[in-house]
Amino acid sequence: MKKILALMTASLMISACVSHQQKDATGFFLRSEFSWWEAKREYEFKTSSENQAVIYVDLQNDGQPYHIKIADKAWSSGKNCGVYNGNSNTIKLSETVKLTCPKLTKEEMLMPLAGAIKFTPTINTKYKFIVYMQNNKPVSLNIELAKPN
Repeated sequence: MKKILALMTASLMISACVSHQQKDATGFFLRSEFSWWEAKREYEFKTSSENQAVIYVDLQNDGQPYHIKIADKAWSSGKNCGVYNGNSNTIKLSETVKLTCPKLTKEEMLMPLAGAIKFTPTINTKYKFIVYMQNNKPVSLNIELAKPN
């Protein structure tokens, strides 16, 4: 009986953890060269407050910019966010850039660099990517140095 109770308790704890992770997940991923443009779980934005989602990423300063997009798992039209419409596609540390998530043609959806934001790290360290959300969609991006624990 004790074994059954222990197994049931462990099962409940695991399911609570899984549901907590799913609740905090936004369904949007930080996509770039460092993720091979894939929607990897470790690059999924997690809700940190009512209108913000964050992800922490170690980046190297090799003098080359990273190309960044915020997109869902399927690169869906309307959920493939970057900078479009002739706006500057470069973001600097502690700067906020407005994102657009336009309806794209099938051909445009196959080109991940279209609308990508360029970010060149200043030092080799962990960076905090903050996405501001509105109606469950990313509307702007900010990049900061992550504060040490």
